Parts: sequence; structure tokens; C-alpha cells
Amino acid sequence: MEARLDRLLPAEDGALIDPRIARIVSLIRDEPDRNHSQKELGEALGLSPSRVLHLFSDEIGVPYRRYRMWKRLWLAAERLHASDNMTVAAVDSGFADATHFSHAFRDTFGVNPAPVFRKIERFELV
Repeated sequence: MEARLDRLLPAEDGALIDPRIARIVSLIRDEPDRNHSQKELGEALGLSPSRVLHLFSDEIGVPYRRYRMWKRLWLAAERLHASDNMTVAAVDSGFADATHFSHAFRDTFGVNPAPVFRKIERFELV
């Protein structure tokens, strides 16, 4: 499922993007639990914070925060599969706590995660 959703984002399917934005995508992929501030991203790329976010949206097709949230949700799902502990999976994926993860999951998918993951004995994200 992750691979299918990632295909919607140009940076994940090998499409050529601005190398500065590719660097941000790598940061998100390598450190999904870290909150990179707009100022920090701007300084790292030598651009204003607003320019970084605008360029990111233009290149990737979705806003920076939405992209980062998708990556965190998928990481949390993978970790939840491995540990069966929603709090640990949520915190390790960059959410403040299990409640933050639950709200983000519900806002994104329209259902609460607890019943979903409780009913699935084992699943595989490919």
C-alpha cells in the first residue's frame, strides 16, 4: 500500500526534482521523527523559509507538512506491526503520543487506528 501511495509523489518514483528539494525528501526519509523547522530548512538550503515550502510544494505536488505526515503515518504503521504497541510506534515515528497519532490517522483515513489494527492479526506493508 505504501508503494502505491508513494507513487503519487514524484520524489518517490525516481522523477527528477530540484536537488535542494531532494535533500529535504532525504531528511524526511532518514529522520521522520524529527521536526525540521522552516527556518532550519531554509538555512540548510540557502533559501528563505517561505521559498523552501513553496518550492517543495511545486516540486513534489503536496505541501511539506502533508508529505511529512504521510511518511510518519506509514512509519508508525510499520512500527505498530512490529511492536503491537501504539504508543511506542507513535512516539518513535515522530508523534507526540498515541493520541496525536490517532488524531492524525483518523483525519487522514477517516477511521480510528485502534479498531483497524486490533482486527488485523498481521499485515504486510510493501
